Amino acid sequence: MKRASILSELKTQRPYLLREYGKADGSLVSCKKIFHIRADYDGYRWWNTIWPCREELATPQVCREADLMYERLTADDAFRDLAALRKFCGKHPEAAVHGCGDEYNFYFEGERCTYWLRCITRSKDYNLYLHVFAKEDENG
Repeated sequence: MKRASILSELKTQRPYLLREYGKADGSLVSCKKIFHIRADYDGYRWWNTIWPCREELATPQVCREADLMYERLTADDAFRDLAALRKFCGKHPEAAVHGCGDEYNFYFEGERCTYWLRCITRSKDYNLYLHVFAKEDENG
């Protein structure tokens, strides 16, 4: 049985758990962020790299779930290309980043992780940032 497009599962409301803390250099990093996948569309296909944050949280199960999430996002029934990404974002103005008409935020709740998807509709830029967070436990 084929799974429905992931696009119907994306939310525009930020989940409760995306907490951040400050580093000495002034930047903010989530204490629960495991890694993010950065991707761009070159006119023919998606290219991506993985940027680790908390490698000890990147279990094989977490990595499998995140890989599946990325595959579903870049599938033919989702963001097959940059035009499809732009079309989807255009249908969700409530997800636009304040003051930035070409960047959008979406969220997805997986079984093991919570995801923050940053979509950037500009050409010749990184177009997807899929941030992967460990789910909160009872102790936060």
